[in-house]
Amino acid sequence: MTRFTLPDALNVPFQGGPDDELNTLRLRYLKKELRENPAVKAGYIRQGVQAFLPGMQKLIDRLPKGSQLLITPSASNTNRIPVLLAVAMQKQRPDLQLINLREKMVRVLHETESKVKDNYAVRAVDPRRYRIHQQLVQRASVLHQAPLYLLDDSISEGDTTMMLHRELSRAGIHAQGGILTAVARERYHVRTSDLTRLYEKLLPHCPKDYSREALAQELYQVFAGFPRKKLLNFERSCSIGSLRKHPLQAFDFLRQTATYLVAASLDPHQVVQRLAQFQASQVRAESPERKRGVGR
Repeated sequence: MTRFTLPDALNVPFQGGPDDELNTLRLRYLKKELRENPAVKAGYIRQGVQAFLPGMQKLIDRLPKGSQLLITPSASNTNRIPVLLAVAMQKQRPDLQLINLREKMVRVLHETESKVKDNYAVRAVDPRRYRIHQQLVQRASVLHQAPLYLLDDSISEGDTTMMLHRELSRAGIHAQGGILTAVARERYHVRTSDLTRLYEKLLPHCPKDYSREALAQELYQVFAGFPRKKLLNFERSCSIGSLRKHPLQAFDFLRQTATYLVAASLDPHQVVQRLAQFQASQVRAESPERKRGVGR
């Protein structure tokens, strides 16, 4: 029997306002308005964003003093919700520092929006990709001097925010505070039981050139560390969605996505390895001997 092991270090914390029906509909409506009417007045969207704050109040209050919020960029350049959310949070907490990851700092390389959920053929060839510019990388040591968070309007499968978090880590910028959102549509990370269940469901349908070992490894690489909804949506698509009609696309998606993650140094093994190296460097920097200049 295949056994999966998920390191705790892989699970980036994510939290946000409640995923109730009203919040979900409000966010969906605001995003639709911005897509279809980019010229909509900021005051109108700002008013809608304000409605998320009561559900985030405890979260905002608990943020450490001087926390820094990295504001997630939009693939379409139309989503102003994260920026307006950050500004609204700063009005309540003037000590918060805002860093807008716009074109000069982070460039969005993928072409499709994250809303393309059940089209796994498209998602396999157009994964979430970002280019972290040197201007931001050079600020890494300063950014690490205060708690650092990634801010977005929502998290569901985590493809956008989790991948950006990993890209930032690869560039040497570690948002150890995790991910904050107005609406958290998932509360838990993928579990070992989820991976085992999906492995056993897919195993009987594996193509002849797909080994048991490859299936287990690629499931781990694609889903480990992500919100459960990413795996559950994939599993659902295999049962009643597009992947049931085109089962080979499920394995193509796993293979292509895992290959990309490994090639881009964004797979779970390298993510955990980078975090361990960063934490070790932080311990060395904070050691009494280092502070006193011993050995210099």
